[in-house]
Amino acid sequence: EEVRRLNAELEDAVRARTAELRDSEAQLRDLFDGTSELVQSVAPDGTILFTNRAWRETLGYDGRAITAMNIFDVIHPDHREHCTDFLRRLVAGEDVGVFETVMVARDGRACELEGSVTVGFEHGRATVTRGIFRDVTARKAMDRALRESEEQHRLMIQSSRDAILTLHPPDWRFTSCNPAATELFGGSSEAQICALEPWQLSP
Repeated sequence: EEVRRLNAELEDAVRARTAELRDSEAQLRDLFDGTSELVQSVAPDGTILFTNRAWRETLGYDGRAITAMNIFDVIHPDHREHCTDFLRRLVAGEDVGVFETVMVARDGRACELEGSVTVGFEHGRATVTRGIFRDVTARKAMDRALRESEEQHRLMIQSSRDAILTLHPPDWRFTSCNPAATELFGGSSEAQICALEPWQLSP
């Protein structure tokens, strides 16, 4: 009778603990699904264990498709080696800082992501990686467009036949000049012209 009572108490405790874990897991899923950042949990072999709503909506994969996928099916081929090296360094305990990668959406779009990755260990062995990312595709595209525009502007100035010099406040000294200005004012280099005061220039 005592044994049956103890077994019943143990079963009740197990059921209660299981219910607590389920509630805790449900709360975590609700929390992750409420964030705009992309959250993923991946096993050491690349099996995708968990993704939140933002991850699925950004990349366009539904839950059923994800269960049959490996994380390297999603990472852009040009970034797989980088990701493998990053994870190796992370598991080794290195301070790797911000992680950047490119994932391929279901419709073929390249999604540029940045964020952080942590590793879970059990008995000294890596058992899971957890990543939280931001979609920076639009920002990266704007940065590239700005750099291209600045480079085009620089080339246009450098190739101009007109003498062009740039002055900056508050001391109003020359900070740059193009080859036409260097030739016009008899300098041997841009640095020589920029070292002069404006009133010292004469063709």
